Amino acid sequence: MARLYFGKFSKQYPEQIEELFYAAGPEGNEWYGGIKPGDYVFPIYQGKVEALWVVREYGKKENRINKEDQGVVFFDKVRDYKIPLRLAEEFIRYRYFELDLKLFYCA
Repeated sequence: MARLYFGKFSKQYPEQIEELFYAAGPEGNEWYGGIKPGDYVFPIYQGKVEALWVVREYGKKENRINKEDQGVVFFDKVRDYKIPLRLAEEFIRYRYFELDLKLFYCA
């Protein structure tokens, strides 16, 4: 069963948002939070949610973020939001979104 995650992306590395990947080394690294192919991720960038992604696969990609280990996770875009949602002011206050601690659990 697919799980839902929030992924915080640093504004220092906009290429991760533009190219739909996250560089944290090999699969299993704690920075990935246990995401697996088929899981959904709301990428948070500059305090906003602009899209919904799904984890495609782990692989390798040359990048400037983690030069010593080129392991990354790749995403596919499921949906773009025409108007980005500010995380604290709009997204979590959305009437169909029920915030609870289970959403923030990372194994």
